[in-house]
Amino acid sequence: MAPKRPRVSEYQYYTNDDEEMLSSSSRWICETVKGCHVFKVEGYSLAKGIGVGEYMTSAVFSVGGHDWAVVFYPDGLTEAVQDYIAVYLKLVSPGEVRATFEFKLLDQTEKGKHGVHYYTRSPKTFTDIWGWPEYMKRSKLETSSYLRDDCLSIHCTVGVWQTRVEEEKHYVIPVPPSDMNQKLKSLLESEIGSDITIQVGNEFFKAHKSILAARSPVFRAMFFGLAGNPNMEIVAIEDVDPFVFKAMLLFLYSDEFPKARDLSDPDFVCTSTTITQYLLAAADRFDLARLKLMCEAKLCEDITINNVATALILADQYQCLQLKTACLNFAAKPENAGDVMKSDGFADLAKSSPTLLIDLFKTSAQFPSLRSTSCRLTKSAICEHEQDSEFCFQTLIGDPGTAAADIDGLMLITISLTLEKVHDISNNITFLRHTVTDSVVKERLISCQENYVNAQFWFQRAYWGCKIVL
Repeated sequence: MAPKRPRVSEYQYYTNDDEEMLSSSSRWICETVKGCHVFKVEGYSLAKGIGVGEYMTSAVFSVGGHDWAVVFYPDGLTEAVQDYIAVYLKLVSPGEVRATFEFKLLDQTEKGKHGVHYYTRSPKTFTDIWGWPEYMKRSKLETSSYLRDDCLSIHCTVGVWQTRVEEEKHYVIPVPPSDMNQKLKSLLESEIGSDITIQVGNEFFKAHKSILAARSPVFRAMFFGLAGNPNMEIVAIEDVDPFVFKAMLLFLYSDEFPKARDLSDPDFVCTSTTITQYLLAAADRFDLARLKLMCEAKLCEDITINNVATALILADQYQCLQLKTACLNFAAKPENAGDVMKSDGFADLAKSSPTLLIDLFKTSAQFPSLRSTSCRLTKSAICEHEQDSEFCFQTLIGDPGTAAADIDGLMLITISLTLEKVHDISNNITFLRHTVTDSVVKERLISCQENYVNAQFWFQRAYWGCKIVL
């Protein structure tokens, strides 16, 4: 007799369709991260002829987390295509990357458009290099508007394909942005918990030592350093305008560049550029690297004919290399050079910073239009007015092509001015020697004058040596 089958409980197969089921979802996303790079080939005629298969490479640039470089073959990739220029894109980073890319040449006429487009319709898998061996016939390039003043600009756009999987979020809780900077600004304005009073001129500012020390190494040393006093209740800051110090305090508490509306002061009438210049000096004094860079960036944006010379002096004084480069490039442009040299700031620059003049005129020499400008400060004029530095400067101001056309003449002017300053100082020391009665001071003045006389001798030798070359 067959055994009876056990009865199955109806609950074993029971499901409740109304019961909420746990679910999840995700999505696969493919996107393109794009970036571009301009590779300029200056001196094309010199590059041509380096040989078939020889190439020049651009600087490495980054797109999509990978490093790339443009490779240019002026004499062709191989013997079979030696009549063509070849342009390639090289993956510098290790690994494998899927990417699209495009090359185009800049039309260097006034229209400034791009032409000779070559691009990939679908992504390529990069492990090393991709490109076009027959990008453009060399003879066609050399008679086109893409090659002007012996210069060629290759524009490369790279699109890196990236994929990711995202889990769908079913519950999104909005989190407001941080308002810490506003809270700290309110703390400064309300003076709650302040433990230090800072006197700047005739004004007093209440602040918090811990915040100032956390933000500035100078304040940290002042309050908590080896020679500092953590118990001080008042400190005087000299050689800073109260308006500028207030702006710096706002930055220390908010980490933001102070806005004009926060700096309303009817007694301080000044342009935003001038305020930024003062703030740059304060940032350098109190070792605020971020504020210093902010000031440098704003001054780069606000360069004009009238303020470029002052900005250049500040850039050199406070070691702001990017601002210095921007000022030199702006002042050296053919359309700006004449007006810059006529500005009041340029006269101050010429008198106080001869070395900056050399930097400026070396930059000017890079422009072909200035190199070809006739120089009114001729060798005969220099010799005729050999001791007249004022004549030299008036001539420079009148002709912006002077320095670019006659660097040797500029060197003579610079030495002449330095010689004049050394001579004036030596005369001042002579006057002091006959005025003071203290023997120790007199001995030091005599020693000092000997040094200046020695310097004067060497500058005179350099001056006449430069004249002989001219």
